[in-house]
Amino acid sequence: MGFDQTIITAPGAPDMHRPGLAAEPDSDIYLQKSVPINSCEIFGERATARALGCGDIRLVQDKRTGLISNAAFDSSTQCFSDKYNGSQHGSPHFGHYAADLSRRLAEKHDLRGKHIVEIGCGDGSFLKGLCEISGARGTGIDPSIGQDKNPKRPRNAEGTVFFLSEFLGTQHYGLEPDLIICRHTLEHVFQIDEILQHVSGLMQGRTDIPFYVDVPDTSRIADEGAFWDVYYEHCHYFTSESLQNVLAQNGFMTQDIHTEFDGQYVCATAYLTAVNSSVGPVVGAVRISQDMDELSARLSSRLEKQLQQWRNWFGDKSPGTVMLWGSGSKAVAFLTSLGLKSQVAGVVDINPDKQNSFLAGSGHCVVSPSELVDLAPEFIIIMNPAYVSEIRDALAELSVLADIRVLGFPHPDDNPGLCA
Repeated sequence: MGFDQTIITAPGAPDMHRPGLAAEPDSDIYLQKSVPINSCEIFGERATARALGCGDIRLVQDKRTGLISNAAFDSSTQCFSDKYNGSQHGSPHFGHYAADLSRRLAEKHDLRGKHIVEIGCGDGSFLKGLCEISGARGTGIDPSIGQDKNPKRPRNAEGTVFFLSEFLGTQHYGLEPDLIICRHTLEHVFQIDEILQHVSGLMQGRTDIPFYVDVPDTSRIADEGAFWDVYYEHCHYFTSESLQNVLAQNGFMTQDIHTEFDGQYVCATAYLTAVNSSVGPVVGAVRISQDMDELSARLSSRLEKQLQQWRNWFGDKSPGTVMLWGSGSKAVAFLTSLGLKSQVAGVVDINPDKQNSFLAGSGHCVVSPSELVDLAPEFIIIMNPAYVSEIRDALAELSVLADIRVLGFPHPDDNPGLCA
């Protein structure tokens, strides 16, 4: 999910009553029928990939907080095997970003000798790196992580990281964290109030424990019309304002909020405001600005515009061999939303764990970059502009010449100077 995470509160029945959503939203912002319920599962057979279950996306906006959510989301579908792989840590660019973020968190919160708890830690890569850099000890909570990752070292040793392969719950309230991290996880959990209540429980009434959160930025999705960033696993779509409002509604005051990773992520540091033993966290004020009120209209119109432009590109150009670079959720959403089949020959990924597998829903084969030499594609469409530089270097090393297109531009042909 996102890049490492999975759900961290137990899945239950379909979400018929959804805390945080307005009972009667004005209208649907965006509708996609029959999309894959899981974008990052690795499938060894094309037939199995194509047989994956589907769900609907019906985006609506909560008029109280501004949060946009999928009203058709069913959390009971979100159960993953040990083959789920949404990690981006194979990318040098992402690795530099993660290391830089770790250094900044370590310095800002003076983490040496302290205890970090990460909710939704995925494969644990980020938590291990942060503890190594900071000299802190860590506990990662995620039901998808294997028990074999626990080291045979004392719990109080500096740099030690333990993983709990279980759902977040009241059993974790005694962990005594000095920093709580929740990266690219909130967008996957429909019952946000529940998870934030557990975060409050972890804090045990302490108002000095920083809570670091990051989620994809929906303002950027709206600006780009990035329909490839709207997929089933993401049941919520946050902006800086709606994230602050959701946190405030659950008793957290946001001290710092900004964007990271080429403006793709909204990152916030929040603190518990106060706790009353009888009523729980004190709920903060929520305010909706005019910009937030206009977000849904902007998102709706630009998603549809980009969809139509890419339909036209594939239809008008009748391109030759087309490959996608990046086999994550963006590729699944791109192919599914456009209904592409034979128009795309395959998908490239640098992660060896994903190579020789098949993409969820469409069944497109995932290949290594070296296979491009024989495939000789006419076009390569890069799924994430953050990786353009390293992809260009890889293509140059392979002497692969292709016409590059990059998602995120106003028009598919608006990619000046990007031909390999």
